[in-house]
Amino acid sequence: MQPAKTPDATPLEDLETMDSVWSYFGRQTTFHGVRNIENKERKHTTRIFYLLLVLGMASGLVFNVSKLLIDYYQYRAITRTDIKFHNRIPFPSVTLCNNCPYRDPGDTSDLIKNIVANSSILKGMFPLNLSE
Repeated sequence: MQPAKTPDATPLEDLETMDSVWSYFGRQTTFHGVRNIENKERKHTTRIFYLLLVLGMASGLVFNVSKLLIDYYQYRAITRTDIKFHNRIPFPSVTLCNNCPYRDPGDTSDLIKNIVANSSILKGMFPLNLSE
């Protein structure tokens, strides 16, 4: 019985040294750039360029992932809510989000407020009286 052969006709038993494993991996991988590093038909300058490119991208990946993990596990608060009441707002007053959970909605008997309240996900929480 003959030994099993890999797709590029390299016997599996020949993959005992690190050099042969790396060479086989470099020929068979779909990892972008590594195949160009291993390709012996390319010029040395091209292979060195691809080596530097792959190492640069890998180090950038490690740097970004480690920075994201460090920032994530510091559990910093990135939002802060301050409640300030002003009697007068200087012109131009712009309301970005009038859906403040800390504000008392006041009188909800207004027809427009009832229509808005009943046309949202809060439908049915407020009675709608159209007789006014």
